[in-house]
Amino acid sequence: MNPTNHIKLLLLCVSLLTVHLPAQQAVPATPQDTLQKWRSRFFTVSLTALSPDGRWAAVSKWLNSVCDTVMLVDTQNPGLPPLEIVKMMDLRFAPGNRLLSAGAGGAAWWDLSKRTYISYPSSRQAVLLEETGRYAVLGKDRTLKVMSADGKIVGEETGVEKILADGKSNLYFLKQAEDRTELYLWNEKGHRKLYTTPDTVERAELTPSGKYLTVQLKNPGTGRQNAVLITALDGSLHRSFPEDLPSGSSFSVSEAGTDGTLFIRTWRMEEKEKKVVELWYGNDGDLKSILAPKKSTYEYAVYHPLTSTLTPIPSDVYPTVANIGSSRYFLAFKRAAGYNYVRYYPDVEAYVYDAEKETFQRMGPAREEIVVPKDGSCLLYRSTGEEWALYDPLTHQNAVLGKLSLGRPVFSADSRSIWFEGKDGLRKYSIAKARMEMPDIAAGHTSRIISSKDDYLIPEINLHCTQTGSADTLVLKLVNTKGGKTSYGIWSGNRFKQVLGPTENSVQDIRYDAKMRTFVHREENYNRVPQVIAVHPKTQKTRVVYQNPNQDVTAGTVRQEVITYSNAHGVPLKGLLYYPAGFDSRKTYPMVVHIYQIQSGSQNRYTVPGEMRSEGFDLKALLAKGYFVYLPDIRTGGTEGPGLSALNCVNSALDAIANRAYIDRKRVGLVGHSHGGYETSFIATHSTRFAAYIAGSGPSDIIRSYYTFSYNYFRPYYWQYENGQMDVKMPFADNKALYYANSPVQHAEKASAPILLWAGKKDRNVDWDQVMEFYIALRRYQKEVIALFYPEKGHDVGDSTPEMKDLNIRVLDWWDYFLKGRKDIPWIQQQMKKDAG
Repeated sequence: MNPTNHIKLLLLCVSLLTVHLPAQQAVPATPQDTLQKWRSRFFTVSLTALSPDGRWAAVSKWLNSVCDTVMLVDTQNPGLPPLEIVKMMDLRFAPGNRLLSAGAGGAAWWDLSKRTYISYPSSRQAVLLEETGRYAVLGKDRTLKVMSADGKIVGEETGVEKILADGKSNLYFLKQAEDRTELYLWNEKGHRKLYTTPDTVERAELTPSGKYLTVQLKNPGTGRQNAVLITALDGSLHRSFPEDLPSGSSFSVSEAGTDGTLFIRTWRMEEKEKKVVELWYGNDGDLKSILAPKKSTYEYAVYHPLTSTLTPIPSDVYPTVANIGSSRYFLAFKRAAGYNYVRYYPDVEAYVYDAEKETFQRMGPAREEIVVPKDGSCLLYRSTGEEWALYDPLTHQNAVLGKLSLGRPVFSADSRSIWFEGKDGLRKYSIAKARMEMPDIAAGHTSRIISSKDDYLIPEINLHCTQTGSADTLVLKLVNTKGGKTSYGIWSGNRFKQVLGPTENSVQDIRYDAKMRTFVHREENYNRVPQVIAVHPKTQKTRVVYQNPNQDVTAGTVRQEVITYSNAHGVPLKGLLYYPAGFDSRKTYPMVVHIYQIQSGSQNRYTVPGEMRSEGFDLKALLAKGYFVYLPDIRTGGTEGPGLSALNCVNSALDAIANRAYIDRKRVGLVGHSHGGYETSFIATHSTRFAAYIAGSGPSDIIRSYYTFSYNYFRPYYWQYENGQMDVKMPFADNKALYYANSPVQHAEKASAPILLWAGKKDRNVDWDQVMEFYIALRRYQKEVIALFYPEKGHDVGDSTPEMKDLNIRVLDWWDYFLKGRKDIPWIQQQMKKDAG
């Protein structure tokens, strides 16, 4: 950064302080009081973990989306200062108020109650043996030390390459001898050698249950690859396991069901033959494979360790097979078969493979989502008829459950029921009774099941396992559909017990102990700094266990007004109007309007002072500098198209505050990024209500964008227009006039106010030359335009980068120049002076 820009940032910092802070907190103008030092005082937090007994909360510190510090807070003694752990973000709680932390900063073993720790700065790996309270550390010198809970060495080995642990009491390590590699087991009974090989160990892993070790080997002389399966506790080898692996192959093993069955996936990556031409077929549903530098081939098998039988799963017709948690049934499909790219996820013609009968059975066409319980006993999917359907692989029957308005599905822990979240309470479907029920719970509330876990099995077709942790107990988040207040509670025994709320504050990161006796969460509002709060469900008593000691004392002075209005179709919308610091109704102020679809959901979110954003929008800085800031909602979906919808919504939002004489109508600016950048560019060519615009990384030619192949998503952009963010709901050919009418570049000659454009030249989300194209069009018609192009940045300018600082400075300069009349800004004056050439 050049010295001028650094001074500007420092002056901005001082201006923020002098506007916001009371006299006793004014910052002395000393050389040591740098911008970074000031900014580091303020941060936001997230609650990342809670110890099983609920006593210790792990609270991460965030500034500009960067986190390298976690604080350990004692929820029973919140008056004590938190313990800070730097660059060791992998945390494992142990019995007896102990903690193992590991990461780029090494490892440390903490006695939390005594507030002491043992440091291992040269650690390569560190694992916890939870059942014994012991831990193991592998140093960079390849020395393994097994430690007791009080930090004493109980075992030591040299020449160790890697360690593995089952998380309970068993430690495995690979040791390099002169001409061989040895695999050992260490536990409280001692240590013993499990396996020896002269080959190179390329990979060694434990299966999730910890029952088996999988080892991939390579002969250093011949290059021949082998796969070995070892019973973890006794070292027995499974000889019928597929030993030979084709060159360049790898494999994975996962448990299928609870009877010990293993699902084996083998894949081979081969370099493609270089050709003088690429063939792109009009019926190809897998365009991504054309661009992949290697060709992938997959093989699958089911292995039964008890009988040592291996059964290959045919993959010639259906080349993708997924383990859905059953030892008998597996999902199979042809990857991207018939995919026409009009939806983000492909429609999947799904089949279920029966390993017992060695047959495939058609399930049906699934659209955008397939959900399974952890035992794989059934498959719930969205049909192409826009309904939920439940497939029973035993009977081969499909049951239609209802329309997609049922909401997000969650299987119960016993896989006997399916809960459906919704906008008016919860629904419960009994699988055995084939009946939908509506328990007397959460009516009039949007519901969310917090006590559920998502495991994505094949993300590209949205196949996932979603299940509750308990068969009859749910932790729920409920939002009142009328007042918008949020509550949390426990549903158990057909009764709902409220734990927290109703509250207008934002409640995030809720965690609870194993017995649900203590709930801890982060709570904040636009005028309230984040706090970590503990709640005891039995008494509903709350206690603040952490807040930043250098808190933003001016947060309570931020003034926000929620504005209501409707779009052209009568849909009710909201806008968040923030008042400038030190507001005086007798004065007039400029206003910056920020747009990006629906923003009212952030009305109870806190903004960190001095936190620069990777898209250049700094709310607190604008308020401190005397601007109103307005965040109106934009909802598309009408027949007019996304640009005209945005224009209509913004006009309605401005009309709703037209009676406020203290907002200067001649000094209003509009800004947006990405889709908001598109909306801003479009409005700039259709409105005379703004004095200046800033548009970042947004498409300007939506016809070209519609027919563009995205190298970010590896698919054409049809889906984004027909069923995605643009919400046009039809292809270009069906309504060419609508696409033309909503394309900013087609109307560039009508722009009537200066516009600042910016983009990263490595943007693969929105091609950066879309911004260049709009710049060229505006330039042709002699409009006042400046474009900023960042050669090394993508869709935004990154966090805590020189580009981020540069963009934030220029954004504030732009508003000061056009909305406050400050003309001593050379880089803008270069464009605006009349004799510029």
